[in-house]
Amino acid sequence: MEYARKPNSDISGLGMYDYAAIAYSYVDMLEVFNEAPSKLKVRAVFDPVTGSFDSSTVSRSPNKVTTMLDVDDYTYTAAGATDTDPEGDRIRDNQWTYWHYSTLPVMFYDEAAPAIDATSNVAFAYSPEIKAGLAHLKGMTPMYDRRMKFTDEIGTGDVKVPYGFCSDEYNGSASDCRIFDSGADDYENFVNLKEQYESRYVYSMFRRERPGFAISIYPVFAGAMSTYFTPALNAYQFWLLKASGRGVEWYNSEHGGLISSITAQEAINFIAEAITVPSPGTYATDNVTGQLVNLSYEYDYRLPSTSEAAQKGYYGEDYANVTLTDGARYSFAQFKENEDGQIGYYDAYFGLGTEIMSHFWYKYAAMIALMSGDVEVVGTDTDSNQSGFVIPPYIVFADDLTKFMGGVITENFDDVGRCVTRNADGTIAIEPIPAIRGTGPSCAAGQQILNPYSAIYGRSDFNMRTLGTLYPTAYFQATYSSRWLDSAAIYVVSRDTTGDLPAGFEWFTYTSDLGIQYATKVPTGFDPTDRASDKIRIGYDMLAKMDTLQIEKDSLTEIETLLANLPGSASAGDFEALYQTITAVDPSGDSLSSVVRDPEFQAIIRNGFLDRSFVNRLDSLVPSLIGSIVFDLQSQEEDVRYLADSVRMMQGLNVFMPGIDF
Repeated sequence: MEYARKPNSDISGLGMYDYAAIAYSYVDMLEVFNEAPSKLKVRAVFDPVTGSFDSSTVSRSPNKVTTMLDVDDYTYTAAGATDTDPEGDRIRDNQWTYWHYSTLPVMFYDEAAPAIDATSNVAFAYSPEIKAGLAHLKGMTPMYDRRMKFTDEIGTGDVKVPYGFCSDEYNGSASDCRIFDSGADDYENFVNLKEQYESRYVYSMFRRERPGFAISIYPVFAGAMSTYFTPALNAYQFWLLKASGRGVEWYNSEHGGLISSITAQEAINFIAEAITVPSPGTYATDNVTGQLVNLSYEYDYRLPSTSEAAQKGYYGEDYANVTLTDGARYSFAQFKENEDGQIGYYDAYFGLGTEIMSHFWYKYAAMIALMSGDVEVVGTDTDSNQSGFVIPPYIVFADDLTKFMGGVITENFDDVGRCVTRNADGTIAIEPIPAIRGTGPSCAAGQQILNPYSAIYGRSDFNMRTLGTLYPTAYFQATYSSRWLDSAAIYVVSRDTTGDLPAGFEWFTYTSDLGIQYATKVPTGFDPTDRASDKIRIGYDMLAKMDTLQIEKDSLTEIETLLANLPGSASAGDFEALYQTITAVDPSGDSLSSVVRDPEFQAIIRNGFLDRSFVNRLDSLVPSLIGSIVFDLQSQEEDVRYLADSVRMMQGLNVFMPGIDF
């Protein structure tokens, strides 16, 4: 509909479509070309070895267009056989919308054409002002050599100037039928949509003195869906609908649908990126993981520490501020406070004191959009109530979305984080890790991975983990694919029916302190370091994480016992024995180095320079570390049980749909 959602859109004046619509609506007139344009001469050559159309050409044909429903002379060559397109073959004729707009000028370009000016003999249907604005076109002036004719005067030799039309009731039912779809192709429409999403954050999610702001959450969620995520999903859905009927030569061709293919992938990435958007504030490098992690919502924050060495031990000195201009969003609502720093009960409960809306509602909307697939399509049989199709992203991008949602659940920031580039001037540049990237690496060489979650919630996101276990299990199988269930299925051995182990698979198990055993199927010889999209096993990742935490807890518990039994008058020999026992429990130092991050601690443990003061420091630290690991284990076990219950529920649907094997 060519409306841009920008403050200055209304001052741009009327466009050519507006004039054409007015002429047709009020006086029943249409535009026709004074001279019919030339056809496109298309030679599509498919190379079965490379699978490409690199030798294909598009040029100007000597034949003229008789209708814009057939604008090409098309031949297709594959394996030495050439297939032609006879005139009048409506099944195989390609209309003007088949080709990318950058190809259509080939039909009109005339190097000898005169420039449009006040004395030009090139006709133009509208006002002199518009005609004068086209003076720079030169060789493209035949495209605008048009006139108006009443519809009952149009003859068989007249070629009507094509305009797209879409009335409001069909909004969203085609890729080029949407309010605020400014742009000449799918990608330009998508870029406009993404710019709206990024630029309107402050307008949408900040109070800005609006008295009714945040009283109701639903308009925020519904607005995010209808304005951003559903149109982005549509870009993928209509690409697939078009590509399924036009063939590989269309969606791999820069003259045809290649830009739509790129848009489809970028649109799904855009939706996924909203789920793992970073929180604003100060970040620093975690010296164990090497990732940038959030320290505080404040900017230019520094960790309070009595020991500069200890501060450097936990985090590096390369602090970085992540701001709204970097794409950061507030992960929880911000409320206004009185002079005493208090928030009124009614202000918080009814939203009257909300100054900044939580980005959670956008994340929730993005999660729904990534799962769903309903789409209305112009021309479907509404009489039989088949007014739409179900085209979820999982149909095409099953492997990539399995990897992405697995990363959300397990909080693997190699898959759901951000890539940070440090510039020479001290600034940083942040870009998301694409969800749809095949087997490509997370970040380029020299970039640093950023954990996007807030320190206030433990640099974790319980909501997204929970939704990530529920929605994929419920929705991904709607494509009649068991890819997700095969990858994510976890069984509680004491209660679940695991069925026969398929050939080529084995069990990977974990047993909790309470004796509860969990199991998941993995291919025989499974390599967990192979992170290709189609190799991801979410069930294994979750149980392996629990297993690692359990080993770490057991090691620290044994070390805690050793510290407790150390004599008060310990000798050098006692300290040496303690050191030998610690290295026997944790020979590589991996357990302690993952939690006791101070380099001073690590150096002493590795070099064996133990004394009473250091032992006292360990004695006070290790119990808190064990408590932290126990909490992580309990939280992880809840996620595991929730996923196991979700999978069990979906497998139970066999009762109702026995023909579908989950």
